[in-house]
Amino acid sequence: MTTVAHTQTADRELDTRCVHNGPIKSRDYIFTALTPSGRHIPSNAPADTREESDLSPAERVFACKELGTQIWGAFAANATKGELFNLLAISKNSFLGLVPEIWRDLGKNIHVLLNLLNLRYFDYGLPRSYLIGNAYLSFVKYNINAIIRSFQLIKMGFYGQHVRKVEVNTVTVTPGTFAFLSTLFHNSSALFCSLVKLEWMEASARNNDLLYVLTPALEHLYIQTFDFPDAQDSSVAFSGWVTRVCQTTATISPDLRYLGIEAYGTLSVKLALDFFQSLHALKVHRIDVETSEELPPAGQMAELTELQLASWSGSSAIFDVMLTVCPSAATTLRRVDLQSLAHLYYPENTDFIYHVEPLLSVPQLEHVVLNFPNHIFRYTDEHLRRMSAAWPNIEKLGLSFECERGSSVPELATLGHVAFHCRRLQSITVPAFVGAWLKDGKYRIDSPPNHPLREIRTQNIEYKIERRHEITVALRRAFQDLVPYYPGYGAYERQREADHALLPPYVLRSRLTAISLRDLEPQFYYT
Repeated sequence: MTTVAHTQTADRELDTRCVHNGPIKSRDYIFTALTPSGRHIPSNAPADTREESDLSPAERVFACKELGTQIWGAFAANATKGELFNLLAISKNSFLGLVPEIWRDLGKNIHVLLNLLNLRYFDYGLPRSYLIGNAYLSFVKYNINAIIRSFQLIKMGFYGQHVRKVEVNTVTVTPGTFAFLSTLFHNSSALFCSLVKLEWMEASARNNDLLYVLTPALEHLYIQTFDFPDAQDSSVAFSGWVTRVCQTTATISPDLRYLGIEAYGTLSVKLALDFFQSLHALKVHRIDVETSEELPPAGQMAELTELQLASWSGSSAIFDVMLTVCPSAATTLRRVDLQSLAHLYYPENTDFIYHVEPLLSVPQLEHVVLNFPNHIFRYTDEHLRRMSAAWPNIEKLGLSFECERGSSVPELATLGHVAFHCRRLQSITVPAFVGAWLKDGKYRIDSPPNHPLREIRTQNIEYKIERRHEITVALRRAFQDLVPYYPGYGAYERQREADHALLPPYVLRSRLTAISLRDLEPQFYYT
């Protein structure tokens, strides 16, 4: 089992540079380390020995850590970072209350924290600029004694323990940085010891720095690998790196609930996924799915609520994934995104409903996106009716593929049937619609009142040009929340323009594009 340990290089550097200082054993902030204006406690201040009855109401409130945290959190929610920084020096209470709010979500600003060790940045006689990459690591190693004497390492440890979300790109954070920094803290603890969400972009399959950032509190891990065509590392090497990382992650972060893996090459991730037993969300892009055996056993997916798989090649078994996942996660699964951008595919059974049959046995699904732009299926009105009856809680339904030439497609009026079964549906995308259904000589869509449907998308819609006004009016009457928008023209400000548009403005002619792990919703391009 892979475990986090000191690297020999880091140990050697530590011995030669700061052996008399030793690692930092505490992350308690020493207020005398700061010298800004304000009411920080002086170094010779006596301990506060007053009784609680002698404290002011404000002091009693902030003396309660839990209550003070709630107050500062509510205040920080409506303030800018600049405003919060200006309040840090008011008092010890404001400092301790605001620091967790300021450093909670570091995002892409990892160098703001790392450059606390950049003494040149804080020397106002020199040009102020951040050090990144190998220049940063070399500077820190060479100047570690001066850094410790300046209390900058204590500051970094104190701020770092409050970071809960961070993004790290190893193009700018050179390999070995976190391995060395971990040797400077007691028991080689991680710099971000309270980290909950980590997004890691890896450029080298030989870098183990991610293992020094993992924490027991980690719940969300997103990994992206850059498989550059001219680089020495191949997709095979990155697959091994992902497996090694996942093996250690499953040990150090047993409460991990979200795992996202994305690559520029094609990954084989079966061994990597075998280590996890209780994932709630699994998202893998560029997966090589030749057989259903590429995924872990069904028992390891019993707690899945989200499943997102995208394959650029080897997608012949992408539908078999449903046979594996749906029976074991039938009571927990809420979101499914499956995508294949592989070559043109002609299945033996062209009925689309046949391939998604396992999903019909998961009635609590709220989000379903199935994107197979190069696959050809037969998709009928009956298929759409069966899917709507199977998923009463669905909020977003997105289907994208080529319809079999000459086969019938769903009628636009069937949206009324869908609306009666799916009372929460807000967005629907299907490959094709036909608007030829008439009732009593008029075009009408029967739907429940106040339905929340806001968006209808289709790759192709057929209707008689002379009936475009009737279709538009029928859609508006059936779904009052529909957004009247058409690409290139923007939102229609006047209803008359919407009623007499060249195409029904409530039906966007578009299709799904590649799903991204980092986008909450699938993207579209317009036809």
